[in-house]
Amino acid sequence: MSEPYLDLRLGELFDSVTERGGHGAGAIAALSAASAAALVELAARASDLEQWPEAAGAAAQAKRLRERLVPLAREDAEAYQAAVSRSCRSTTTTLRSVRRSPAPQTSRWRSHDHAENVSALAAEAAARANPDLRADAAAAAALALGAAWAAAKLVEVNLAMHSEDPRLARAQQIAAGATRTAREALTVGE
Repeated sequence: MSEPYLDLRLGELFDSVTERGGHGAGAIAALSAASAAALVELAARASDLEQWPEAAGAAAQAKRLRERLVPLAREDAEAYQAAVSRSCRSTTTTLRSVRRSPAPQTSRWRSHDHAENVSALAAEAAARANPDLRADAAAAAALALGAAWAAAKLVEVNLAMHSEDPRLARAQQIAAGATRTAREALTVGE
């Protein structure tokens, strides 16, 4: 892949996901969490400060999370591509072992942690943002939930050979936390 990952047009990005050695699930999970953060930022910026006095801080936090997640998507994609490239040079290495490679693990872990934070922010925005944008905040919570669960699954697969690794339990805690906050956001007003 010669063009930098995040410089691809959206259609090209999705096409690259379908190719072996393209952009894997970790990168897509990070981009989903970044998209969720952007929606939270939108909801917070457009909110009345009398209704949600902390909206400016929430918008700034969402922006910081988005700015952290986008490079993690690139980092994960590059690590995954390198792992696949190494496996292609070895006829005995399978794609399954590539997925268990520790190379993408760090970016996946940070994406996972950030997705939980985005989910919590989205739940707050769904309850306190401008009523016209609460559905956007709820959608952000759903995206962040999906990103957190996807990253948790990737952590689980990558650490399958190390069942006592405390990161497995932490990944499950993060996914459960994202589930709780997403449920809050998705049920506001019911």
